[in-house]
Amino acid sequence: MVPVTAYMAETLHFFTVLTSPAERSSLMQQLPRNRFSRRTRIAGSVLTATALIALCTSGCSAVQGPQPDRTLVSLEENALSVARSQEAGSDVANAWNDQATALHTEVVRLCGKTDDGATPTSCLYTIDPATGELQAESQRTQKNLTQGAENNALSDGEYTINNEVCATSTSENTVANTVATTPVTALDALIASLSEIDASSRPLITEQFVQASIHNPDIPSLHLDTTSDGELVSTIYSQLPSLRGCDTDFAADLSQTDKQAVEKALSWQEASQYGLTTAAAYTDPATGNLMVAAAREHGDVEHALQTLVPAASTASASGYATPTVTPMDAETALQYAVLDGVQTTRMWSELAASADNAAWREVCVRAAGQAAQRTLPLLAVAGLSPEDAGLIPSQDIG
Repeated sequence: MVPVTAYMAETLHFFTVLTSPAERSSLMQQLPRNRFSRRTRIAGSVLTATALIALCTSGCSAVQGPQPDRTLVSLEENALSVARSQEAGSDVANAWNDQATALHTEVVRLCGKTDDGATPTSCLYTIDPATGELQAESQRTQKNLTQGAENNALSDGEYTINNEVCATSTSENTVANTVATTPVTALDALIASLSEIDASSRPLITEQFVQASIHNPDIPSLHLDTTSDGELVSTIYSQLPSLRGCDTDFAADLSQTDKQAVEKALSWQEASQYGLTTAAAYTDPATGNLMVAAAREHGDVEHALQTLVPAASTASASGYATPTVTPMDAETALQYAVLDGVQTTRMWSELAASADNAAWREVCVRAAGQAAQRTLPLLAVAGLSPEDAGLIPSQDIG
């Protein structure tokens, strides 16, 4: 057995190597002073040695560096997986590949920089777009990101959706360490990730969900087509990862801020319905029908919100203004309709960013995607791309 004094000396030497002079000075100031008895000093020294061992253990972990956010890394693999399932070089495949690049950039951002401005080695990794194989600079990172999987693959299972079990009572649908291989499950994983990622990353996920909804318009972002209010509530719950399969009251958990946001959204739906039906009267029948359909969807969203939060009303002043373009002819009518779609998408994205309740946040993000999808036919008539109209950011990702 190693003598206590020798053990302490070895520990202190190890501690000296792993800490800076300033840190050693601060900790050494906590050592027992001469005014204490010899027995007290011995007891204090043993306790100090024990504390130093704990600090060394913690310090060793810190020295190894930060780790990539596993949920974001899984979302990156989702995007690459979906891209592989599309026709190579197609707009949809390129969009999912761009999404993967943006997610990788976000992982790096969260990791921070070293003193010399470089990305920590512990955060360096690559995912092969063709195979999904992950390789990391750090063995620890490699192990953390591929735990439970084989052949350095990121996933230890397929991302699945279970509508029968309350989402809050199981970790079955956890995004990290799973891969969604279809656009449907990849979109759902983006929604689910909102409650798993750092709050500062949520605006990016919202933006990515909107962009993915635009590039996959055949997948409704928010299903509201039901025959009864009871069925409507269960249908909406099935689309919210934080409430899926749960027997709970959506409105009960809303903060006062969220309830006010619901009322703002209700006011917006009413204003948009009036503006779009007015605009429809100034244009040709085909374009007018698109505007009436958009107004009808605003009405469906309004009804859904009133069903989820019966106490909410549109009596309070709206926090948003409808497009400033006044329909006066076919040109201004189309401008109004396009602006309504763009501003509705932004409105929902802003409400998602300020949401306190997870389920309300998920509703807002899905509604943003729905608003964007609803605007696509009007953009086609106007000869505008989503980027040109400002529906999604026009920027180079790299």
